[in-house]
Amino acid sequence: MNRYPGDWPSQARLDELVRVYGSSRLMWGSDFPYVQSLGGGYVEAPRAVLQWQKDGLLPSMKSAQDFENLFSGTLVRLLGGDK
Repeated sequence: MNRYPGDWPSQARLDELVRVYGSSRLMWGSDFPYVQSLGGGYVEAPRAVLQWQKDGLLPSMKSAQDFENLFSGTLVRLLGGDK
């Protein structure tokens, strides 16, 4: 398997979204339209995001809070939780 499933160009798009809107206004969706067509599947998609950050491809995601927002925090707040 490729280091980034399907050699996704998506890291630049995600970084731009975080830069423009902030991680507290974004959340990960498992039905990401390219997840199956570009390879890797639903399991590898979030892993790719974590790898992009490790490799310095997401400069706008600077903290653990950014990742918590993206993967759970924004949804919890949207649904009225206490995060």
